[in-house]
Amino acid sequence: TLRVNGTAEVVEDHPALGDAAINGRAPKSGLVIHAREIYLHCAKALIRSKLWDPEVQIERKSFPTLGQMIVDQAGGMDGEAQQASIEIAYKEGLY
Repeated sequence: TLRVNGTAEVVEDHPALGDAAINGRAPKSGLVIHAREIYLHCAKALIRSKLWDPEVQIERKSFPTLGQMIVDQAGGMDGEAQQASIEIAYKEGLY
């Protein structure tokens, strides 16, 4: 777990917004974080997780898509259609 202590503010007029522009379109707002402390919490937990152990890693293809996760939680939709809608939103709805 990464722990960050400090403050944050939502900004609408900040130089970094221009740095985040994609295809000439900058975000309308951003989050500025003023970190006072940053540290890993319980490094032993990261070691115990065996994150880098190939024996316990799961094939990426076995993970559900975001669309399928939404369907599993909300129901009443088609997973493939939901995923297609998400991918269109990623391409056309950025900012």
